[in-house]
Amino acid sequence: MSDGPGGTATPALRGSSWGAWLGRLALVAAFGVVVAAASWWLFRRAQVGCPGVSLAGLEVAGTPERAGRLFAACGGIGPKVRGGLWVWWLLGIAALVVVPAVAAWRLGRRVYRLRVLRAAGAAVLGAALLALALHVVATLLVLVLAGAGAHPAWLSGVAATLAWGGWVSAAVALGYALGALGNAVVTPAWLRDQLAEPPEGELVERADDPSRTHSLALSGGGVRSASFALGGLQQLEAGDLSWGAASRITAVSGGAYMAGAWSIARTDRRQGSLAPAANADCWSKGSPEERHLLDDLGYLLSSEPRQAPRVHRRSDLPSTSLTTSGTSGGTAIGTAATPPAMAAGARPARDVPGVLATVGVGLLFNVAVLLLLLWVLARPLGWLVGSCAIEPALKIPYAGGQGPSCVAGDVPARAFSLGAQQQVPVVVWACVTAVLLVVWVLAGRLRGIITAVRGLHTILRPAVLVCAFVTAVLAVLLIAVPWVMIAVPGLFGSIGGIGPGPDAQPSTVSRLFQLLSSLGVIGAVVGALRAPAQKLAPRLGGVLLLLVGVLVGGQWASDAAIAGVAGDRTRYLWLLATFLVICCTSPEWWSLAPFYRGRLRQAYATYREHGRPDVAWAYENGDTPADRAEPSLYELDAAAGPRLHLCASATVSDRSISTHYGIPALSVTFDPDHVSLYEPLGEDGRAQRHRCRTAALERLGYRWDSPRLTTTSAVGMAGAAVAPALGRESLGSTNALLAFANVRLGVWIPNPRYVRASEGAAGRGTEVRPAGPRTWLPYPRLRVGYLLKELVGLHDASDLYVYIADGGHWENTGLVELVRGGIDTEIVSFDASGVPLDALTSLAEAVGLAPLECGVTIDIELDQLRERLDEPAGHRYAGRSVTLGLVRAVDGSSVGLLWYAKPVLTRDSPLTALALAERLPDFPATSTLDQFFDTERFEGYRALGRFCADQINEARADLLPALRSCGTFAEFAQDPGAWPVAVLTDLLERGDDPAREYAALRARLL
Repeated sequence: MSDGPGGTATPALRGSSWGAWLGRLALVAAFGVVVAAASWWLFRRAQVGCPGVSLAGLEVAGTPERAGRLFAACGGIGPKVRGGLWVWWLLGIAALVVVPAVAAWRLGRRVYRLRVLRAAGAAVLGAALLALALHVVATLLVLVLAGAGAHPAWLSGVAATLAWGGWVSAAVALGYALGALGNAVVTPAWLRDQLAEPPEGELVERADDPSRTHSLALSGGGVRSASFALGGLQQLEAGDLSWGAASRITAVSGGAYMAGAWSIARTDRRQGSLAPAANADCWSKGSPEERHLLDDLGYLLSSEPRQAPRVHRRSDLPSTSLTTSGTSGGTAIGTAATPPAMAAGARPARDVPGVLATVGVGLLFNVAVLLLLLWVLARPLGWLVGSCAIEPALKIPYAGGQGPSCVAGDVPARAFSLGAQQQVPVVVWACVTAVLLVVWVLAGRLRGIITAVRGLHTILRPAVLVCAFVTAVLAVLLIAVPWVMIAVPGLFGSIGGIGPGPDAQPSTVSRLFQLLSSLGVIGAVVGALRAPAQKLAPRLGGVLLLLVGVLVGGQWASDAAIAGVAGDRTRYLWLLATFLVICCTSPEWWSLAPFYRGRLRQAYATYREHGRPDVAWAYENGDTPADRAEPSLYELDAAAGPRLHLCASATVSDRSISTHYGIPALSVTFDPDHVSLYEPLGEDGRAQRHRCRTAALERLGYRWDSPRLTTTSAVGMAGAAVAPALGRESLGSTNALLAFANVRLGVWIPNPRYVRASEGAAGRGTEVRPAGPRTWLPYPRLRVGYLLKELVGLHDASDLYVYIADGGHWENTGLVELVRGGIDTEIVSFDASGVPLDALTSLAEAVGLAPLECGVTIDIELDQLRERLDEPAGHRYAGRSVTLGLVRAVDGSSVGLLWYAKPVLTRDSPLTALALAERLPDFPATSTLDQFFDTERFEGYRALGRFCADQINEARADLLPALRSCGTFAEFAQDPGAWPVAVLTDLLERGDDPAREYAALRARLL
């Protein structure tokens, strides 16, 4: 076992070893055994010796007639019943107060991962006390009802109302307690302290360094953006705005494909890295890397790079012919033999059956786990609803058979009748909720006038919430579920093979056809309403999924209600399934994210062997051999070249965090030194940053089932455009359908706010790639609960894990993160986002976010980028594909120049692009979802990128001489120069002090 980076042990791993974990588990297991034994003894004492009668049944009888039958079955109120009632009280005190109180105050706020659950400790304790009070009063009423003489009819209803309220409150309290105990087992002590008081971030301060000449921003847009960025970067190499001279690179989604590829191939390695050495001319025009990518444009449907016959692939060459070279001086193992020409006998890259098998197996696993969870929840619901206490009629199957062992006369025919037993508890609790709500509203209006009312208003809020929750649960449990299971047999009875007659036993195929017919009817209705529902249809996927879940879960619950707990042979299987699903599965095992980043790696992550500059080899997936495995992100020496920032997003649904424009996402960046999560603090450009070292994040997350944090891993997260959490692109309830179908490219990573704290607990370690995955780490593993969070869209920024997906779900140009780090003299932005491409939505979003997030404004001239509508369709060209903008600090302290390029067609665009637009109607606005470019389409976008870079170089060549010759803004404004001069003059005149800004900009540029 490798404990720390490079195999070195760390203090936390010694303190949080297997022994410590097993000790906590043994303690909780012993406590569970004691509680289970005590509960078994108490429940045995609580059974009064009457067939089908328990003290719980006496409490919730609901009507005098039913209570009388129960008492008659027991021979009246005898010593057994009285003794059982005292035991029932003891059970209530132990189960409803002691355990929840301890869990709420001692564990809940320190082990639960959701902010709302950590804050619920006081409410849970209140629910436990309420449950105890209601339980005691209900038991006293049972004693009164058991006494001699006549009693009011409403007394039984009151007892049932109190008892049901007590049981619902008790279930909440006990569930909270058990959840707290379970989380305590897997949460180490140092992390419990962090959860009790989540650490605050550091205030972000923009650093405007005049020595930084220029930086680059590459937008999202899939392969379209990657090919456009490749052409732009290649052509910029001929001027002053080259990759190597840049200070920083920010990239999103498709732009991150190319930025990551250039960084892996060009950035020097840290001392001690085992990875092959970098090469400064990688990805240049006609380079082996470019040819490799063109050969593998179908990488999503291939299982290996299309380079040469497999016998000549890098991984099949003899080990004596390999060369490993690093920054520290690689060791030459031999000289690689020259393989045959790549074009001769190249095997096709596509492996459609293998890809379909991978995707299909992931889908099957995902659906199977979710259905198993549904089955685990449906079985106990059926047992409860079909019990004698709620709806014993469910015990009688349609096909005949005997009822349960309830009291004679207590089981009617299988038909739903809404009697007092169901009505009274729901109606009473609804009335109590309404009264408390009215009082709470009045107290809110009077608290500004009467001081004493302020405390009452504070107390009433949780009381209203508790009563509303109890009402809702009782309405579902006592009315909705029994009614659906009995009164709508077409949904459950016939589908389940227990149709309305004794001969109704449809086959599985028949059930499937009935289900599909039902969905067909729904589809026909939606089709009829297609016009008015067109905008809502894409967001109704979750509703359809919920309907199917109700159908399937209702069938399983109905089967469980018929069998009952005692007669259900699956009860032990249910216990086993519950344990396996909760404790032994991780949603990352079958996610599509590993498949996605593996395909990106084989196309974009390349290296050259020492002595073989003419061949680019794809890094191997996995961690071995070390010289062929992709280096970790922190192995890139950020000080030796432009600092790479890969921009992703973390989805949040927690309303305690106020995001700008209501975007349900926060910005996340990956660079070789740090992983940062940004949280806005106000509307004035202030933000706090939760930052941890990249190596520390890998150290906490690198297990046998979780990969290292490589550049491609970060690129895969920054480009996870299709995921259940889509940020500003959210599809509403359809997000749940994506989670169900395993369309999950996003990744759960340890929350940077806790990873930073772990560095003190786990030791700082070194920036050296670990020898292998660790079997023990002081951080809880991902379990199936996070799959449910994806399904229901529950994302808390203070959780132990945050869900990382495409950076375009927050901001798609990369400009905001670029200016957050400071305003460079010149910024070059290649923006291939948005379809159609003359729609400048992404840029508008960046312009809106920049002052709120960073205290920076972006002013830009856009008219020339749009198509001219006065020309006939098919021949509408933009005036230019490049424009100029100014980036200003809100406080006026700094100003920089923005070169903005868009892949639009102009009359002087490259001939290859114009010809392609004649043949392909969607060029140059190919959908981002189209990831299967052919060479011709790729070449078209690359040609547009090169053309835009040429336009930028030419515009700079016109602008800089004008700046040199004009010492003041007045002189500059008089210069009738090229378009950059005119645009810059107009932009400066929009500012508050054109002369001062001109002088500052001129000093920086010259």
